[in-house]
Amino acid sequence: MIPIYEQGSGNGIGHSLQSFLACFEKICAEHLAAGRAGAFAFIFYDCTDQALRKILKNQGVFSKT
Repeated sequence: MIPIYEQGSGNGIGHSLQSFLACFEKICAEHLAAGRAGAFAFIFYDCTDQALRKILKNQGVFSKT
């Protein structure tokens, strides 16, 4: 099994499948309740890929104005 990590401040947070699903559902519910999003996605990637990590660290990549 490939580990699932959530990006956090400092080190990533490791998840089992159950904890990942629970966390993802909670985040989706919070965003829906706040009117922030109507669609959701997540990205699985190889964290050793330095070029992709640099792109993903740029929060503007996910922002649309």
